[in-house]
Amino acid sequence: MDPIRKLVVDRIAALGLDMAGVSRRLGLNHAYIQQFVTKGKPQALPEEVRYGLAEILGVDEAELRIQRRPRGGPEDTASTIYLTTAPRGSLAEDQAERPNVRPAPDVRLARPAGRPETVPVRGTVRGGTEGSFELNMGDAIEYVRRPVSLIGKGDIYALYVEGDSMAPRYEPGEIVLVYAARPPVIGRDVVIQVRPKVEGDNPLAYLKRLVRRTDREITVEQFNPRKTRIFKSADVLSVHLVLTRDEML
Repeated sequence: MDPIRKLVVDRIAALGLDMAGVSRRLGLNHAYIQQFVTKGKPQALPEEVRYGLAEILGVDEAELRIQRRPRGGPEDTASTIYLTTAPRGSLAEDQAERPNVRPAPDVRLARPAGRPETVPVRGTVRGGTEGSFELNMGDAIEYVRRPVSLIGKGDIYALYVEGDSMAPRYEPGEIVLVYAARPPVIGRDVVIQVRPKVEGDNPLAYLKRLVRRTDREITVEQFNPRKTRIFKSADVLSVHLVLTRDEML
C-alpha cells in the first residue's frame, strides 16, 4: 500500500471513522474511499476530493497529492509520477528498473495542530404527548464528535432523541445538533425553553417545529401525535435553531 493510501487508512482508524461514512461526507458513493484504498481507483484523488478529505482527516492537502515533475528532456513534455517516500529498493536498483522515476525527499508537512472538536450533549428529548425535557446548560452529560463543517463555530450543543413525539422527523436514539447563535426560522425545528410552573424547578424544553412567532405568542407543532401548542412569549426563555441533516455534515 502506497503512503497516501496508508495515511488515509491510518487517519480514518485514528479518528474512529469508517470508509463508507467518510465517502458519504464527501458527497460520494459509499464505496469510493474503499475502492481508492484497496483497488487503486482512482489512481489519484481529484482536487475537490483531496481538499474535502484533508479537512475530514485533519491533514494537509499536499499529503494526499501525488506530485508530478517533468522528465527533463527538452523534447519531452510528459510528466512523471513519483510518491513522496524513499524507493522500495536501493537507489541504484530502482533507477535501473525505472529510469524515468526519481525519488522525492522524504519530507512530511506539519499537520494542523487542531483536531476535530466535540459538542456537549445537553439533554435527552423524551416522548409523550408533551415531549418535554430538561435542558442542562451546566455540565455536559457527555460529548459527541463535532461535524467537520462546524469546527470552529461555537454555541452548538447536542440532544439525544428518546421517544417518538417528532417521528418520523427524528427517530429514537438519533442525535440532533442545536445552533444557539443562529436565529430561529419559521418552518424549521427549534428547541424552545420555557419557565417552570413552579418557582425553583428546572426549566422545561421542547423539540418542536416553529409555526408562528409574535411579540405575545410562539406557536409550535409536533408530528406524533400531530398537535399544535402555543406558548406565551413572556414564558419563553430561549428559542434555538436545530440544524438540518445537511448542515450537520
